[in-house]
Amino acid sequence: MKKIIPWNKVIPLLVLWVAVALIVASPGISGDSKELPGKTSTYVDPKRAIQLKVGEAFSIVLDSNPATGYQWQLTAPPDDKIVRLVRSEYRASQTNLVGAGGEEIWTFSTVGPGQVTLAFKYMRPWEKDKEPERKALFKVYVFPRIKLQAH
Repeated sequence: MKKIIPWNKVIPLLVLWVAVALIVASPGISGDSKELPGKTSTYVDPKRAIQLKVGEAFSIVLDSNPATGYQWQLTAPPDDKIVRLVRSEYRASQTNLVGAGGEEIWTFSTVGPGQVTLAFKYMRPWEKDKEPERKALFKVYVFPRIKLQAH
């Protein structure tokens, strides 16, 4: 005799697997698709302030595992007079383990001087009324470029 699985248990699992497949297969969220000039600095520690000059790019790397349904989201769009989101992408870890996590890489460009806090929340997109599993706040300070004048 076969065991029958009720639909109320099958549908949430099916939705989860489809969501994970879409996240893993997607190339990432794109903001400005232009290539970034120069080197991109990488930050992983929210306790460390990010200090850059106008025109520089930086990435924030956050541990993630979309197989659980969780993903990082910005709590609010950044002040686009200071920083702009260039892209967001997921990179799986280099392992053959099924369900192993990876990291989300959020890349920004600096466009003007000022200070901004980038607030991230790690949650399942469909659990809107639930508190995030984790939060991360990155303080970003952008300084003007100093132009040296020849005499």
